[in-house]
Amino acid sequence: MIIEYSKKPSKPMLVSAIRKALAAGHDTVELVWGENQIVIDRGPLGLDGRGWIGKNGGQDIANEFKMTTRSVYAPDPVDRAPRMLSMIARDIRATWPKVYFGAVPYLQAMATLEGMNSCYGEDDARSIVNYFMANAGTWRGDDARRIKAELKSMLSKAQI
Repeated sequence: MIIEYSKKPSKPMLVSAIRKALAAGHDTVELVWGENQIVIDRGPLGLDGRGWIGKNGGQDIANEFKMTTRSVYAPDPVDRAPRMLSMIARDIRATWPKVYFGAVPYLQAMATLEGMNSCYGEDDARSIVNYFMANAGTWRGDDARRIKAELKSMLSKAQI
């Protein structure tokens, strides 16, 4: 959904427009003013934002929106295909600021892998993910629990 403004919108106006569009079932909201643009996407992990309108950054608004409305606008719990390991590695980097040194090489390897059938050199993805999990004990919090559960689920399905 594209929403165009003739003059610079305020932050409350942007948030209101996002709220209405998401409630209407749109997965992508583009807010445009002149050459400025903010795009908010509903993805598998919630809301992602990019772009700027004045001082308002898309990801800043998406993060603020997640904090205030997380349960209402979280993605639908649908049985989706597993995410690529490289995407999961990107999310781990974003949510674990000081990665434990023992997990770093496995996280770097995961960043190059697509799925559990991929290989990194002579190592298969299952062993890389297992070694990462063994070294990720210091990573804690909601994001850690969610992503670790996703990796464990991928491991158990790959064993079959």
